[in-house]
Amino acid sequence: MHNIRFDERHARSCTDNFRIGLDATLQRCKRDLDIDRNDRLQWIRDGADLSGQTAASLVVTQPGSYQVRVTTPAGCALTSGLLSVTTPIPSISPSSQSFGANGGQGSFLLKVQGCSWAASSSADWVTITGPTSGTTDATVSFLVGTNVSATARSAAISVGQSTFTVSQAAAPPFGAPSFLIATFAAGVVNISWEVRAGAARYEIYRATAPGNFNSIGLVTTISIQDSTVVSDACYAYRVRAIDGNGNPGPWSPIDISTTVSFADDPLLPRITTIKLQHLTQIRDAVNIVRRAAGLGSQSFSDPSPTIIKASQLREVRSALETARAAFGIAPFPYRAVISEGATINASDFQETRDALR
Repeated sequence: MHNIRFDERHARSCTDNFRIGLDATLQRCKRDLDIDRNDRLQWIRDGADLSGQTAASLVVTQPGSYQVRVTTPAGCALTSGLLSVTTPIPSISPSSQSFGANGGQGSFLLKVQGCSWAASSSADWVTITGPTSGTTDATVSFLVGTNVSATARSAAISVGQSTFTVSQAAAPPFGAPSFLIATFAAGVVNISWEVRAGAARYEIYRATAPGNFNSIGLVTTISIQDSTVVSDACYAYRVRAIDGNGNPGPWSPIDISTTVSFADDPLLPRITTIKLQHLTQIRDAVNIVRRAAGLGSQSFSDPSPTIIKASQLREVRSALETARAAFGIAPFPYRAVISEGATINASDFQETRDALR
């Protein structure tokens, strides 16, 4: 019986090719003879000739049963026995993940059967955050960017012959509400925002510290009351519109509300007399916001005032703006700037209260 012997030249891995080749001799007419350069070789996989594969070795990229046929110049055809090649295929779980237009973070579990591996993304809006390669099982994490186009899109993360599919919804046909107003009164925070054409509903989030937002409601109206607040606390709010397919739009600006009950509310110009109590209450409220923002209480330069001065209210507003900035809130649009040495009236104090609640 005529046999051609195989030689396995390289070890296999999940991403490397696997090479098989002939050894130096074959048995022909019961004699070991060198393979003649005039002999014609043809590689075969699963019983079918591989087009163009006629060299003395073959790079294998697919699993299967391989043979080689050698035909001598005299027309004698010798076919080898079978060599079964199994290429380890990485296992990915789950195999896909869907994201809204705002994107987000995702991950999948990769099992590689002891093989070396490397992961790659097919799109620049899907970034692998780690790990990107290794030799053991791993959890591969990635980040999906924001889709600002009106078209849904998809991409793939490839590991060897395995693929993880990332799908992302199109951007909703509306932008963010341009404003949100949160105001504390009578034990509740009243929240309202701009209507967005094309929105099916709105989702409201609340935080008690910068970035620590959680959903508190999903409504079809453009206002809501938050009755779960407690006294002498600070809450930050934001809202986003959601279309009929469940795709959320961008976030509105953030607003804060401080649940402090001020004395003599509201302060009326030329009617209400400003008291030291009003200054003390505003200072306390500012420090509630600052502590919520992670800044700590402000040490005011005149901790026990006997008279009210412009510098005291200027200092209060400066300490408050630092806290608002920590929450990502734009400066409050005060109607009048308080100059050093200026006369303070009820409207100046009332505006500062409005900035707090």
